[in-house]
Amino acid sequence: MVAAVLLGLLAGALGLTTIAGWIVTGWDFDIVDVLLFAVLCGIASGLDRRRRVLRLLWIADAALVALMCLVNTPLMPRLTKSWVRADSIPAGGLDAIVVPGSSLTSSGTLSVVGSDRLLSGLELVKRGVAPLIVTTRVACCGGDGSFTSDADQRRLIGLAEMQGHWLLVGGDLHTTHDEALAVDRRLRQLGARNIAVVTSPLHTRRACATYERDGMRVTCVPSLERGDQTRAPGGAQNRLTAFRTYLYERLGWWQYRRRGWV
Repeated sequence: MVAAVLLGLLAGALGLTTIAGWIVTGWDFDIVDVLLFAVLCGIASGLDRRRRVLRLLWIADAALVALMCLVNTPLMPRLTKSWVRADSIPAGGLDAIVVPGSSLTSSGTLSVVGSDRLLSGLELVKRGVAPLIVTTRVACCGGDGSFTSDADQRRLIGLAEMQGHWLLVGGDLHTTHDEALAVDRRLRQLGARNIAVVTSPLHTRRACATYERDGMRVTCVPSLERGDQTRAPGGAQNRLTAFRTYLYERLGWWQYRRRGWV
């Protein structure tokens, strides 16, 4: 049971349970899953007289500890940097700045990642790179019912005094691909085809390729990060976060390629 708990905690810390999340849609790994896994492995190990289950668990633990050590080396910053796409902004400017949505907090405000994306997009509009900033609606449910990202997006855009330059795209949006299709339909009506996609550094490659797949001419701009650093992670916590994000994006890229979305 101890070996199983260690394995579950290591897998969760490294983000390896993301794989299970892709296979079983909506599965959210938590401590209850770790404890259930430990009980089942403890029973299996007790029934296995040759202790093969136990040996496999300890081998898997040793492998993940080695991976954890590898993540906390200078290799991680080099790996994440190579995955980031950052394009030069055209001298003639662009038609629109597109900011894909991110997650919400339990109180309905944008997460740190979502705020970083929006602030970086607003900076470009303020600089005159494009006359329009486009955001997508994120919907979620909390203890008090459903809420969306509209209010907090409006708050930040109002602070920047850019309300007259804002276009909100809503709809049934669950993936980056859904967002790209919805934004493409709306911008076609406006004749806007040259855009910048401003998103989290490790999300740039997949997001920009998705928008390009829908026929738009894309300039990819990584947002500044004010929370955990993934583009240039320093320190154990940042490198661990960067590894989890990198793993998620590699899996996402594979899935999007398989579906023909990039």
